[in-house]
Amino acid sequence: MTGDPGEMSGKFDEWFSVLADRECRYVLYYFSESDTSVASVAELAEHIGDHDDYHRSDSDRLELSLYHAKLPKLAEADVVEYDARSKTVRYHGHPILEEWVGQTAETECRVL
Repeated sequence: MTGDPGEMSGKFDEWFSVLADRECRYVLYYFSESDTSVASVAELAEHIGDHDDYHRSDSDRLELSLYHAKLPKLAEADVVEYDARSKTVRYHGHPILEEWVGQTAETECRVL
């Protein structure tokens, strides 16, 4: 990413949109909390289920939501790469986004 202010502004818009989406935020929390940059869709769905008001029976719904909506949104924002065939997600962070994710996670944990 270059230092072009217009490019950064557009990137900020995408990142704030991702941070405004609860399930996208929880995907980012997963990578922020783990030592890996690769995860399966099932692992991400389980993580979201463990940290929210979902029941275990919601796992399939969460995987579908990730597959069809959330991961494409994260990929469009250049935060992840998603391989639909292997159902794996590779995280590509950015220092600014990672700082915001950390602040958001800390604040969300205090409020909830």
